[in-house]
Order: sequence, then C-alpha cells, then structure tokens
Amino acid sequence: MGFNNCNQKHGKHMVFLVVFTMLLPLATRAQATLEIGLQGGSSYYNGDINPGKPYVMPQISYGLLARYNFDDRWSAKFSFTHGKIKGDNSVAKVANYDTTANFLTTLDDASITGEFNFMNYATGSKKRSFSPYLMGGIGIFFYNPTVKDIPADSACQSTNKSDFAVVFGLGFKYSLAKRLGIGIEWSMHKTFTDCLDGIKNGSNDWYNFTQLSLTYKVDLIKKNTCNTVKW
Repeated sequence: MGFNNCNQKHGKHMVFLVVFTMLLPLATRAQATLEIGLQGGSSYYNGDINPGKPYVMPQISYGLLARYNFDDRWSAKFSFTHGKIKGDNSVAKVANYDTTANFLTTLDDASITGEFNFMNYATGSKKRSFSPYLMGGIGIFFYNPTVKDIPADSACQSTNKSDFAVVFGLGFKYSLAKRLGIGIEWSMHKTFTDCLDGIKNGSNDWYNFTQLSLTYKVDLIKKNTCNTVKW
C-alpha cells in the first residue's frame, strides 16, 4: 500500500511538471489582451456510482475566469468554479452497491489551462470573430462529500479533502462586441482520488464542468508602443 501511495504522489508531481513545461513558453510571449468574466452551467460526475454516462443528475456550477491572450491562437486561463456533483444508485443501478446508496459532494476548483484556437480569434474583431478551441492543464480542488447508505466495507476513510486534477476539454468562442465575448466549454477533470463519492473501489473519480461564459476585454499593451499586437 505504501508503494502505491508513493507512486501516486510521484505521478501527480510528474503531471504538474509536464503541464508547467508546456505552458512556460506561452508565458514568455508578449501579452496582448486580458479578458475577465463570469461563467455558469452544470457539473456531473463519473465514478463508482455512474461509471461512464454523461450528465447523470447534473448540478449547478458557476465561477470566475481570467484569460490572457498571447496572440490570436494561444491563450492561458485561470478559472475558479464552485459546483456540486451527485450520484444515486436508484438512478445508476450499479450492481455492486445497494440500490439506495447515494451522495452529494460540494466542489471548489481552481484550474490553470492553456487554450489553442483552431482559427484566428480576437474579441472585438469582425474578421476573426469565432473559433473552436482545445484546452488542457492542471487544477486543484477541494471537496466535501455527504454520503448515505454506503456499504461499510466500501466507505472511504480518507480525511484528505483536496487533491490535484488533470484538466482537458474543448470549447467555442464568439465575439459579441468590441470588448465582449461569449463562449461555451466542456471540460473533464481526472482526479487522483477515489473519494469524491465517499466510496473506495480502486478507481479514481472524474468530474465535468460544462460552462457558458461572458467576458470583458482589457487592453494590456498600448497601440502606440513598438510591441503593438494588431487585432
């Protein structure tokens, strides 16, 4: 057991290092614009109760975001999201558990992700007004599960209520006005814990945020400087 825990911790550190190395080149480029905004939507879970189906018993989620646009293809984003995930075996009908087993977990997630636009995009531009994108990065989350009717031999005994997650997903951006943009994003968060649902069964849990966002663009570089980025 100690060997497995050691490997798990080593794996977390390796994931953090790889993602940080991937994002570092972006941070050295001239920052063109900053977008700040609000987001809201749904959250759901995959784990011991509901192994794979999307949007089973979705809950409300919402939060804040800040996005640095390095150019019209690359961005880095920080987001904070509050949400809940829920599972009930009377709905999922997983054979290994009591039909009444259920849980409700509160989540607070802080993530840093890089974004790659498939098309040239800039909020406020009429020619580059929309693009689908891919995103990926890392996050840290805090969780508090409330469980009912879980078999005693399957109940999670962990007192640790925070962990890291690997984040990946896709989205779509659209420029509404000179400084306003909207977007929709679907992101999966692969965790390193099996205790989001209060059930210990040997496989780590996942959670999803599907969010609509509204952002406001702030210029970081004056147009009369030699570092001007043309938008």
